[in-house]
Amino acid sequence: MTIHRLAIGDKDTFWHLLEYDTDTNSFKKTARTQTDKASWVSREHDGRIYSVSERSEKPGSVTKWHKAASPATDGEHGADGVQYTEEWSTQTSGEGPCHLDILADEAGRETFLGAANYVGGSVDLLSLETGEILQTIQFNGNGPHERQTSSHCHQIHQDRSTGYVYVCDLGADKVHRYSLESGKLVENAVYKTAPGAGPRHVIFSSGLVYLLNELACTLEILESTPDTLRPVGGTSPVSIVAQPERVGEQHEKYPQPASGAELCITQDKQWLYGSVRYISTAHAADTLFYVRLESRSGLLAGDVQFFDTGLIAPWALETKDDLVCVTFRESKVVRMYGRDVESGELKRLADYKDASLVKPCCVRFL
Repeated sequence: MTIHRLAIGDKDTFWHLLEYDTDTNSFKKTARTQTDKASWVSREHDGRIYSVSERSEKPGSVTKWHKAASPATDGEHGADGVQYTEEWSTQTSGEGPCHLDILADEAGRETFLGAANYVGGSVDLLSLETGEILQTIQFNGNGPHERQTSSHCHQIHQDRSTGYVYVCDLGADKVHRYSLESGKLVENAVYKTAPGAGPRHVIFSSGLVYLLNELACTLEILESTPDTLRPVGGTSPVSIVAQPERVGEQHEKYPQPASGAELCITQDKQWLYGSVRYISTAHAADTLFYVRLESRSGLLAGDVQFFDTGLIAPWALETKDDLVCVTFRESKVVRMYGRDVESGELKRLADYKDASLVKPCCVRFL
């Protein structure tokens, strides 16, 4: 029997801890911690978990949580009474913090926390121990899309194989690359996407940077050298929707067009999965996409395949072993899929629903 622990970010009043049993293919709630709009949570670090509070109308915050010394006894936090307590909370420099990442210094020591403020168009570098803001970088860009009137920092993420830290500015069609030097982020490269692409998330594997463009619904593969950040030679953006000619169509129920959400790569580096939300109602539901990667080069080894979920708004996904876990924000569901390691195909295993699960936006295997 294998029990997987998962943290679920929820843009409402709680973040959640779940367990998934691979023998029974079932979820169990083990904790829910009250907070404000915790749309993104970190992996566990030294028994601590970090979350954002994605308030858009005023500066948000980043909070560090640790397990309480005494378990809860009121039954409100889960079957085993696990409870988390706030250790510190820091107001961010801008509104709408939507992503964070634990960052390592030049020696590989995890001493920093990076936070990306979507509405405020800034990123903050914080002390992992105390929560003190050590550096703020403000961006001032724009683009041709109606959602690009100003900079919108959607992600800050470190490639541990190189130490480089990447910031996706969806509002200005730029991906900024930094090194951490003496406790400061120092920019050393910028990649400019096609106008209106809207870079949202990057992930790393095989020495490459995989970029998801939210507004254009495309996937790009970049090479990161000491001097530049640029597309791998001979590659171009690949559509992540089955009918790319319909990108930009408004969803009839939800007031926005299709948009790419997140990427993940399997531990064996053989498959890339991703999610797309709010596909036009010409489709019954939203889709996940997947594509095989070449074992040596990391480039795409075939065509992008699509999987109909039957649900709306797959916001985030993460993979471990032969599992892929996905949060569906509008359907208010956390779903576990099993994946065929040879074909990449997905099979639904279990759903988790709860009255306190309102807008699930993030999933992390702990």
